[in-house]
Amino acid sequence: MGKPCSVLSGWEKMRLSFCCLMVSDNTPDIIIVDGPTKNLDLYNVKVLINMLNTYSGTYLILSYVS
Repeated sequence: MGKPCSVLSGWEKMRLSFCCLMVSDNTPDIIIVDGPTKNLDLYNVKVLINMLNTYSGTYLILSYVS
């Protein structure tokens, strides 16, 4: 809170975008995410899972395991 968007990290910008999408009246019908849990701590993985569980649209998760 209180940080200008220009100083946010890439993931912070992504989380802000997700937040804006989920609270708006114009929620998208589909969300496509590539490696959504990469570089997340356990708490934020749980936040993401909870968000996806409550999302009523379609989501496609891309993941690569080497």
